[in-house]
Amino acid sequence: MYVDKDRSLYKMLGQVRSTSQVYNTDTIKYVTVMNIHGKDLPALIEGDEHDDIQMGGNMTVRCKDSQMVMAYPSSGAIDRPTVKQILKKL
Repeated sequence: MYVDKDRSLYKMLGQVRSTSQVYNTDTIKYVTVMNIHGKDLPALIEGDEHDDIQMGGNMTVRCKDSQMVMAYPSSGAIDRPTVKQILKKL
């Protein structure tokens, strides 16, 4: 397991910590719609120290040669690439 305490790799891959990107209109809409439909929000990992303003993203690494083929830093809390977008990069 790699622990990036100083977020060096995190920053190098274009990741950011941002209150405005995490708590924006799209996120509020998403939470509201989930609540209206009685759906649970994704669970946190038990025992994980949660950083509310740490933006996520998807980093795709090709297994055969360990090459990063897609770096997708999220522009908001619910922004993720589609499976189709990821598979196109492989």
